[in-house]
Amino acid sequence: MYRALAPRLRDAGHDVVLVTQQTPYPIRRHGIETVTLPRTDDVARHRIAVDGALADLCPDLVECST
Repeated sequence: MYRALAPRLRDAGHDVVLVTQQTPYPIRRHGIETVTLPRTDDVARHRIAVDGALADLCPDLVECST
């Protein structure tokens, strides 16, 4: 969903930031910032990393795709 939603939000004039884990196939979208977190299978550690990233970004809206 985020791959379709992000460009539409950007085109509507919003600042869009994608938060994702490290991958051999990074997401690159023109005009969309990507924050890449270390890859982990530890859900608790991942939640802490996401929480930290969101605290730094101070977003107005968050969408979570799994």
